[in-house]
Amino acid sequence: MSICSGGVYVNEYLWVDVLTPKQARIAVEIYRALSRSYPFLITARKYDYTLKVLERFNVPYIALGGHGGKSLEGKLLASAGRTLDLAKYIIEREYKIKCLISYPSPEAVRVAFGLGIPIIVLTDTPHAYHVSLLTLPCANFIVIPKCIDPEKLAFAVSDLSKVRTFDGVFEKIWIREIPPKINEIKEIGLKAGEYLVFRMEEAKAAYYSWKILSPVLRVATMLRGIFDEENFVFMPRYSDQEKLIRETFPRARVLEKAVDSLVLSYYALAVITGGGTLAHEAALVGTPSITLFPRHYEVEEYLQRRGFPLRHFIQLDRETLNEVRHFVEKQTREREKYLSLLRELEDPLPLIVKLIRSLER
Repeated sequence: MSICSGGVYVNEYLWVDVLTPKQARIAVEIYRALSRSYPFLITARKYDYTLKVLERFNVPYIALGGHGGKSLEGKLLASAGRTLDLAKYIIEREYKIKCLISYPSPEAVRVAFGLGIPIIVLTDTPHAYHVSLLTLPCANFIVIPKCIDPEKLAFAVSDLSKVRTFDGVFEKIWIREIPPKINEIKEIGLKAGEYLVFRMEEAKAAYYSWKILSPVLRVATMLRGIFDEENFVFMPRYSDQEKLIRETFPRARVLEKAVDSLVLSYYALAVITGGGTLAHEAALVGTPSITLFPRHYEVEEYLQRRGFPLRHFIQLDRETLNEVRHFVEKQTREREKYLSLLRELEDPLPLIVKLIRSLER
């Protein structure tokens, strides 16, 4: 335990490291659940909408480091620099930290391991091979969805007894208020049920293997012949993607600030993404969702088996484009049916809280 001024005992800090908008949303919910019991240190990387999400939900954070780009050299230098920044920040302030909670963050895990801080890693991306190798061996606990076979982590984890599973998906953590308040989309000029959301692919990620020009923009170009471009809402990940979007779709909207993704996806006509998180979130609340990603993904297969309105395409050809168009045009809303399915899924937050409380330094 540490002592604050006045001699009152307080708990050790919980450290949450955040690299992406999805991780930021999870951090928000962990902070809300435990900020009355523990002081928090939330560190975040300057990337995509990550910092803006934390600001949107009034969660205090420290921004350290940025994205290294697509090259191996850039990734290495950015990661090494961020590791040093995190280590200096924590050591200089003499934080007493109970544990680190993180999606696989090589930088934070390296620092926590070096300082003897217990580590809880949350992951649903065993295909992120290199990141998993750098993080999972150091973890005290690893939390994964039940739909992922723990054996798929065996390449990085020798002791699978530290793996904990839950029967759901991480995106359920932040789906609390249904229906969400519509004010936020009205403020940016959108009308419920009339707009399409396009989330760009994470083309600079080490695990991303498609070499074709943006699959999301190819789908958007095809749908422009059916829907009004003014009802297209784009969420780029990188500045070069934003530039290309503005050149190709001059009448479309490009989100510059973070909005609550739950509100955005709930009231959308459909969501098309080159990743997974936004599609999972949208499908959970009954919005037709398409993910374009060049490999099979257990979480999406799980949601499809459970009956959520989600399609996953691992190749992009003329037949695929026709299937996408048909899926978007023909979907009917059965909101209550999907919300009933959502209620059957396990929220991982209680498990995460239980593991945090179980750790002793």
